[in-house]
Amino acid sequence: MFKRVILPVGFLVLLTLFLIVYLAPASKIVSLVELPRDVKVYHVQGDIWKGSIDTLDVSNFRINNLKWKLNPFTLIFDKGVNLTVRDPELADGNLSFNAFKLPEQVEINNIELTSTVEKIYPYIAKELPWPIKADGDIKANFDFLKLASNGELRDVKGMMVITKGEIEHPFENNIKILVGKVNAKIVGNNKNLVISLDQSSEHFNFTGDVKITNLSKYTIDGFLQPKGALPESLQNLIPFLGKVNNDGKIKVHFTGDF
Repeated sequence: MFKRVILPVGFLVLLTLFLIVYLAPASKIVSLVELPRDVKVYHVQGDIWKGSIDTLDVSNFRINNLKWKLNPFTLIFDKGVNLTVRDPELADGNLSFNAFKLPEQVEINNIELTSTVEKIYPYIAKELPWPIKADGDIKANFDFLKLASNGELRDVKGMMVITKGEIEHPFENNIKILVGKVNAKIVGNNKNLVISLDQSSEHFNFTGDVKITNLSKYTIDGFLQPKGALPESLQNLIPFLGKVNNDGKIKVHFTGDF
């Protein structure tokens, strides 16, 4: 008697709960989730399995036109929700985030994005020690990016490649310095962040590291190697960087605060 009554009732309850979740509007589900205080979403559409967000604010970043697709097996085994970014003002690409870590942590994985320096620059300009304008194409591939609920960086590992890079001459705003291709490997956390750079252009190469401590102090160490006949605009900068050694390289060392 117990099995004949309880088991069917239990099955019906579970089926009802499943259908509620399956058919519930995504906006209703999001309203029930406790998001980190620096994360806000606007105009959620669709259901739990497939939908879109018009605008997502994470700390001081705003991302528009986000779409997600949820696979039950991916959610259970990889704990990930797949997102597609199609924001003409910021970036295009794909990523996933660990839904089970909210609200304590925002964990983003398998990040593949394309953008331009011009689009990203406004978000980082105020953090840079030198307000120099730059441009170029960006392709980013990150294994993971972990943020605390207050938006503070916890851990990051990935690679960015900039092509067709150029920066504004520090003393002559009408002159652009061709930087060419830059490979940047990024590893660390809010205490110690290391950006390993490998840059190459027709006029110079640079290899070195940018070490950031407590997100407030930076140290740049590396070697700059001029190539061929430099334009006069670049020749005038050499004395500010240092002396060329016997290998034709300039040892670069800068320290400062953000």
